[in-house]
Amino acid sequence: MTRITAFSVVVLLFALHLCNEARFAEAYPEKQPFEEAKKNFRYHNVLEAISITGRVYVVMRNYNISTQFLCLYSKRVKAYNETQSNWLLELQHLPDGSTSDPPKLHKLMYINKQRSCLIFVENRKSAREDARCQLMQPAAFAGGRIPLECLYVFNDNCPGSTVTIYRPLCKQLRVLPPK
Repeated sequence: MTRITAFSVVVLLFALHLCNEARFAEAYPEKQPFEEAKKNFRYHNVLEAISITGRVYVVMRNYNISTQFLCLYSKRVKAYNETQSNWLLELQHLPDGSTSDPPKLHKLMYINKQRSCLIFVENRKSAREDARCQLMQPAAFAGGRIPLECLYVFNDNCPGSTVTIYRPLCKQLRVLPPK
């Protein structure tokens, strides 16, 4: 076989591969992330989420699973208007725990009607990126049973191993003054 013939065969195989990829992409379009899909907008009631008062605990998450942080929660400090609020993030950690992560945008993926379970996801560019999620519960519900639908949404859309951050002792911890 001559070099020209071999080169032509390689080019032909590459062209066939590209055609197959294009047909596959057309037949199986990229799934839209849960937090962006229009059919799920009824679960994205941000006003309901930010109207929760008191502590909202991170019960579990599917990223940074070797974390040293315990009792991670957020609490709204001030509401400026319907769309802008100031939130305080507090946590207890083991003595050697530290963080230097920059602030990140988190989107509300899900909140149930009872406002007893919320799922936030770090902003991602496409559904090809794994969702980095945190399942959260207000203090009144934390430590109780996680609603099944909320757990289903988390398990279905937030792949990978999880870490449980919330412990029953979290409610008993007082807020420590800043150093």
